Amino acid sequence: MTRKLGLAGRLSIVLAVSALAWLGAERSAAGEPGDPARHPPERARFVSAPTVRYHMQQHVRELRSVEQMLVDGHLAEAKALAFMLTKSEADPGMAPWAVEARETVDAARGLTAARTIEEALRYEVRVAEACAGCHLRTQQLPLFAAPSPVPPDQPTTAARMARHQWAVDQMWEGLVGADDQRWRAGLDVIKTTPPPFSSRTTAPALAANLQQRARAALARRTTETLGARATAYGEVLVTCAGCHALLKETTTR
Repeated sequence: MTRKLGLAGRLSIVLAVSALAWLGAERSAAGEPGDPARHPPERARFVSAPTVRYHMQQHVRELRSVEQMLVDGHLAEAKALAFMLTKSEADPGMAPWAVEARETVDAARGLTAARTIEEALRYEVRVAEACAGCHLRTQQLPLFAAPSPVPPDQPTTAARMARHQWAVDQMWEGLVGADDQRWRAGLDVIKTTPPPFSSRTTAPALAANLQQRARAALARRTTETLGARATAYGEVLVTCAGCHALLKETTTR
C-alpha cells in the first residue's frame, strides 16, 4: 500500500535534493583536492625567509649594476661582479625549485665567460629571465616601488637619455616581476622618444631600430612568452649599448 506524502514530506524531499545539487555545484566549482587546474602549487616556504629575501634583493641589485656596466661598455668590471651571481644561497625550502635555481646560476656563468658586450648582455637578460621564471613558479613576485613620473620629453640629450633610462627601468621590472603594465609603459616611452642626439649619421638608424623593436613588442600584447619578452629586452639593451658607445665617441672628439 502506497502512502501519500503530506506537504511537509514533499517539502523535505525538495529541500534535500536542492541541497545535494548545491553541494555538487560547489565541489565542481572548487575542483577536487589536488586538481592542478584549480589548485595551484603552494607558495614557496623557506626555512629562513628573511635570509633568502636579503640575498635575493642583493642579487637583484648586482644584476642591475652588471647591466648598467655593460651598457656603458665596461665588460671586464661587469664580468667580475657577475661572478657573485653564480653563488646561489642554499635553503632547504628551495629544494622543489632546484632546477630553476640552477638555470639562474648557469646563465650567470655564461655571462662571466662572455667575450663581447653584446654576448654578455644577452646572458645578463637570460639571468633575469631565469629569475622571473623562478618568481612565477614559486609565487614569490618581487615588490617594486611605485614608478616615478615619466621625465618630460625635451629636445636635449640629457632629457631624452633620462626618458630612455626610465623606460628601461620599467621594462626590467616588468620582466623580472611579471608586470605587464610596467613592461608596456616602458615600451611606449621608447616608441615615442626621439634619439638623444643626431650629430652622427648612424644615430637616426639606431633610434629607428630601437623604436621599431618597441612597436613590435607592443604589438604582441600580453600573449608573448617569458622567453620572447626576455629576447625583446635583450635587443633593446644591445641597441642602447651601441648608442652609448656612439655618444661616448662623439663627446670625446
